[in-house]
Amino acid sequence: MNMSERKTSVILPMLTVNLSSTYFTLVRIIVLKSLFRTNYQSLRYKFGGLINRRIFLFVCHRDINFNNVQINKIFERFQQCLSNYDIKLTSP
Repeated sequence: MNMSERKTSVILPMLTVNLSSTYFTLVRIIVLKSLFRTNYQSLRYKFGGLINRRIFLFVCHRDINFNNVQINKIFERFQQCLSNYDIKLTSP
């Protein structure tokens, strides 16, 4: 699709809700760092305000060394996302 065809504001929310409606699907939206804040605010309004779903932010850098406690916490949050049909938002 071409630029300015409302992919982020129309198509992405519809697709995300459809995909996250099953229990065994964790939906991850990957956005560019430069668009992260704008997309987060837009998606938070649409999902939180309209259909009562939370956006879980997961920002990770390659140079971060995780320990077991942090890994378990991330795993718990992902399980919470699955059980509540929440959406994970991250950047590359």
